[in-house]
Amino acid sequence: MNATPVTTYSVSELNFHIKDLLENAPFFRDIWIEGELSNVKFYERGNQLYFNLTDTDSQLNCVVYSNFLSLLKFEPKNGMQVRVRGRLSVFHKRGTYSFQVAYMSQQGVGKQNIALEKLKLQLQKEGLFEDSRKKEIPKFPDRVALITSSNSAALSDFQKISTALPFMSLDIFPAVMQGSLCALSVIESLSIALSYKQYDAVVILRGGGSNEDLAYFNDETMVRVIADYPTPVITAIGHDIDYTLSDFVADKRAATPTQAAQFLVSHFLENKAELLTRLSYAEKHLDNRLYELNQSIEDAVTLGQELLSIKMLSIESKLDEFLSKLEFVSPLKKFRQGFSITKAKESISPIRSISELSIGAQIVTQVEDGSIYSDVTQIESAPLKKDN
Repeated sequence: MNATPVTTYSVSELNFHIKDLLENAPFFRDIWIEGELSNVKFYERGNQLYFNLTDTDSQLNCVVYSNFLSLLKFEPKNGMQVRVRGRLSVFHKRGTYSFQVAYMSQQGVGKQNIALEKLKLQLQKEGLFEDSRKKEIPKFPDRVALITSSNSAALSDFQKISTALPFMSLDIFPAVMQGSLCALSVIESLSIALSYKQYDAVVILRGGGSNEDLAYFNDETMVRVIADYPTPVITAIGHDIDYTLSDFVADKRAATPTQAAQFLVSHFLENKAELLTRLSYAEKHLDNRLYELNQSIEDAVTLGQELLSIKMLSIESKLDEFLSKLEFVSPLKKFRQGFSITKAKESISPIRSISELSIGAQIVTQVEDGSIYSDVTQIESAPLKKDN
């Protein structure tokens, strides 16, 4: 018995077949749909408007091209309830479809937006948004708990910055950060973190997304858990323009995971920068002081050398004067002038009188260049004549 051959299609063939079925079916070529606008984005480059049309359970990607955009009578905004007319279009390369809008009319405010505003007003009346309720986050946190999905880009962005604070330890508590399980998962992770250890701060990280993705952070139970949480809570679940009710009750709202990390390390980096500035100033001041001291020492040495030179000149002058005087009274000078000293041969004292000698005595006469030995043969008395 022969088996029936099985037809195998390529991905492109299947997508083209789906495209042909949907785009050519009369039902999908002209449809009226009512829903609530979300994630509205205008792209100026192509003059196109993109948004999601949602109800409580589903969403549909929509686009208004430039040829129909100019026909709109109002500016579409998130939360508006609208009625649109258009057709389905399939993008076969990606296997997705969108609704191409040719006409749009405003039907008021959407039910989801009304419910959100009602809850927001209720929480505001209860004072959950008041600054007085917000807990102070330590300037130098040691222990921080992160509520986020594992291996997410938000976690990676946070960790890149948080390394600037080397002593801050991070504990990660995985949670589902989008979808219907998001709120319960985040609440459970917050409860586990609270029982695990005492933290200085808890950061809820997501890092942006569509309005539908962020809507789960408007869950009333989650918002109230965050508001009553004993540990300071930082939310980083959207972008600059995305605010959720969780952001309003958190003790600190950061636009991105990167900004949340920057806030936690900011005081440390500011103090570090100030310390480095002061150290740099102290170093320059010390260098200047050392230079001044060195200059003072050099000036003192130079002055001392000058004073010493002057003193040496004075001493040399006095020494020359003293030597001159000494030379004047020196016996050696008398020798050079022809004088001599005569002593008895065995005596060390000069002979001052003839009474100290007798005939036959031996005497020694000392002149400049030597001594003369003599015997006394004659002694005569002849006193020296004094000058008038």
